[in-house]
Amino acid sequence: MFETAILSASLLMNVFLIIYSGMAARKLYVASVNLNTLEEVISKFGEHIEMLHESELFYGDQTLQAMIAHSKEVLVEIETYGDLMSLAYEEEPEIEKDA
Repeated sequence: MFETAILSASLLMNVFLIIYSGMAARKLYVASVNLNTLEEVISKFGEHIEMLHESELFYGDQTLQAMIAHSKEVLVEIETYGDLMSLAYEEEPEIEKDA
């Protein structure tokens, strides 16, 4: 009787932990994908600002220079969380092709 109660409690706990682990993994994957998307958007924004700054009309504009510096700082900050992105986008091993 005592063994049955312990076995039942253990079984319930294992089922709960499996469900919880799945939910946590899903949330982590979504956060990783969103972080990667954010990095891409900010990178494109920085490139666009640099293109504007290099045009003749805005060349040397201090405001654009400050925006370029700020976008680079934001990208560096996002890259510090690269370990989250690597969880979602693990690199596949390269397969060597024989000639």
